[in-house]
Amino acid sequence: MMQLYKYRKLGDIITDSFKFIREESERFFSFYLKIIWIYIAIAIFVEFAFLYSATNYDILSYTEVILIESYLGYFLGFFVNIFSAGTVLNYLRLYNENEGKVEYKLLRRGVYKRFWSYIGLSFIIYLIIFVSFFIIVIPAIYFAIVFSMGFPIMIIENKSVTDSIGECFKLIKDNWWVTFGTMIVVFLIIYVLTLSFSVPSIVYNYIKEGAGLYEYGEDPLYFALNLLISIASYFLNAILTFMLAFTYFDLHEIKYKTGINRLIEKIGS
Repeated sequence: MMQLYKYRKLGDIITDSFKFIREESERFFSFYLKIIWIYIAIAIFVEFAFLYSATNYDILSYTEVILIESYLGYFLGFFVNIFSAGTVLNYLRLYNENEGKVEYKLLRRGVYKRFWSYIGLSFIIYLIIFVSFFIIVIPAIYFAIVFSMGFPIMIIENKSVTDSIGECFKLIKDNWWVTFGTMIVVFLIIYVLTLSFSVPSIVYNYIKEGAGLYEYGEDPLYFALNLLISIASYFLNAILTFMLAFTYFDLHEIKYKTGINRLIEKIGS
């Protein structure tokens, strides 16, 4: 069993995140897909329905497609990412509480039990960042880093929405710059991984345009490559959540010495 609460340098946060995913991949992803596959399927179906419409202007105008897809895509993507993050963090919570044992029933119950708490915390965080962005950009960046720990705190520590927000400031205090640097590296890694899945589609589009082929509506390969990007984005979101969680474990260890205290208790008992 991997010790979750542990002081880690930046490189250790990244490597331990991937190590945990690799060691738990079979069990985690089987549970992960059982919980969120239906939401991914709906989101992808809607996305491709409008993608098809965008290449067949007789169904809807291009402007209508863009507007509808933007709002509906954001709405569906938000819910998929909520369930994705909830599954990852509840998995880590159960793993930590039960000495590495995770049961599907408990995981599913944990994900759905606090659904409205996920929505409430997301709304408050987005509202604070949105308002602060229009006042001045710098506070928005500050709050974005602080609240990046909001979901790990709420789910892993089983705190309320308001308590989670308060704990974000306590946890990040004196460690904001370290967390800021970690977040930059984490998001760069996810960006590169996302780009790697997009390369085949980009290359294919360049080849088609170079050959003077601009018709995409009846092109199965075009839709298949975009399907690959869509599916990959949801799994990359899970990887991102793991990295945020391991950043949380590092900060919690620095602040409260949780891992060391547990080790001392085990030795004492």
